[in-house]
Amino acid sequence: MRGIKFRAWSRKHTQFYYSDDEGYVLKEYDGILWLVEDTDYYSPSFQRETKVYYKIGIAEEYVGQKDKNGKEIYECDFYKQSFEDGHVVGKIVFETHWFCLRESYCMVHKGIKFTGEVIGNPYENPELMEGRDEKTNTKKA
Repeated sequence: MRGIKFRAWSRKHTQFYYSDDEGYVLKEYDGILWLVEDTDYYSPSFQRETKVYYKIGIAEEYVGQKDKNGKEIYECDFYKQSFEDGHVVGKIVFETHWFCLRESYCMVHKGIKFTGEVIGNPYENPELMEGRDEKTNTKKA
């Protein structure tokens, strides 16, 4: 059984934050799951402590596997999967009940055992998004 955890990219701090780090929790806002900083704040006007949640970013789920180099694989990572007759590079997406590698308009084997490598993500490697449709995560025709 895989551990369920998430990460989120902070545009403000240009780094990832992880749900298994102390002080970060998941909260749902308008149907979107966000990783938020869980902070206790003392309100002088109310003279009591209160919880304050600062949105960090939209949560991306851990796939539950590591790549061939031991790096954890997360939703939205760009991934290179090799096969006997070549390789495919695509983006990790969650489709219905499976994490999949999406490239062009095909899905590479649902429920695949990831044996390739993470080559980046859209935040730290925006060049990997060049020529891709952001809505469908596929190459533009």
